[in-house]
Amino acid sequence: MAVSPARDLVLSILRHPSQTRPRRVKNRGVALPRVSDPNAVWAAIDEYDRIGSHAFHEKYRFGPADVYLVRARGRLYDSKAILAAAQGYENPALQAATNDFSGGGQVRRRLQRLGFEVLLDRRCGDFLKLIARIRTARGDNSQRVYKPLLLLCALGRAAHQDARLLPFKSYEEELEPLLLRFADGHGDAAVANAWWRVPGDGLWEVVSDSGAVVRRAGERAASGLPSSGDLHTQVGGFPENFYNALLEVSELGATAANLLVDRYFPNAGSGDHEFLLELAGADHESRNAGQEDIHLIVKWRKSYEPATIAKHQEVVERQGAVWWAIFNQSEEQKVGREWLDHVRANLRLAA
Repeated sequence: MAVSPARDLVLSILRHPSQTRPRRVKNRGVALPRVSDPNAVWAAIDEYDRIGSHAFHEKYRFGPADVYLVRARGRLYDSKAILAAAQGYENPALQAATNDFSGGGQVRRRLQRLGFEVLLDRRCGDFLKLIARIRTARGDNSQRVYKPLLLLCALGRAAHQDARLLPFKSYEEELEPLLLRFADGHGDAAVANAWWRVPGDGLWEVVSDSGAVVRRAGERAASGLPSSGDLHTQVGGFPENFYNALLEVSELGATAANLLVDRYFPNAGSGDHEFLLELAGADHESRNAGQEDIHLIVKWRKSYEPATIAKHQEVVERQGAVWWAIFNQSEEQKVGREWLDHVRANLRLAA
């Protein structure tokens, strides 16, 4: 019987976590990206948030991280890709670094010297790679979102520290109204399909009420679904290693939730995106982490325009953002250089 490459990846991650990928021969002659300014790293993180992980990897030709992940703004970022992109922000003439330099420990040390925390956890890397690769069927010119919805619900339960394995019925009750909202014409077996088939993606396991493992993570389902009676005697959830990682690394759940929303609900409105993130227990602010306000404090005279603050607040409420300008006739710089660099980095993103 032929075995698919995707299944090989899943089984490799689950059974041999230390050997997820073949060992690479590293080119030690290629220097690390030329990055010495933390603002350049923040600019790369801003872009990652703005365009999403998949588009970021495609643009810079990097894959997801295996082990080393930058912890910032309540989320996890691929350390090597972020450092490579940062070079282009700090040194536009050089552009972003290509994927020729060695990653791992030396990238971690460079980012740490720039003030960033870098997590070393293979469970997180494996979990995020599997989240990005779940198989979803297509029909009626749209992508089936049964599995992503099930996983978002499970992330929310992990965020609330619910039991790892929960009954099928509890997920069925939660998913039914979600399917009506996000998967019009989903059919009566949508919940059962998600429950029974997501173990094949390496992210779920199903156990009977007697404690026997019915579906192991990484095991593809045979054709057909269990009977309704059998389903209602089953419990399921994330494999133990991934569930423990979700409990121990607070940023993992928010990162996975944002990845699911970006990848599988690209046409949903901002309100739906926020709803899905809240469903997964992820603060919706984590989605807009790259769009934080920049606060500049300058001297202001009430005599110029008493209602200045109120007028700007009106624009914020109407448009969502506002710029405050400083006009100065002298050559003396009125704002600190670090703030100007921060503004310029954000302007480059918006260009």
